[in-house]
Amino acid sequence: MEKKTLFSTDYVIYNPNTNFLLKWDAGDDVILFGDKEEALLDCYEADGEQVIPCTDLPEELQQLIINQLNK
Repeated sequence: MEKKTLFSTDYVIYNPNTNFLLKWDAGDDVILFGDKEEALLDCYEADGEQVIPCTDLPEELQQLIINQLNK
């Protein structure tokens, strides 16, 4: 099986103050957005959330997403 990698065109909603990534309600999987504008619609900037490319996350959070993709 080919290992998945992250791309700068994939976005997440991230709160750097709490090290929080937006996840699905029904599990622990991080929500990945292929469209930045769509992610901005779900982002609560007033709470400190930001829409950023997956590749701009801290290394440990990038690895968490890579592990999720390779399940």
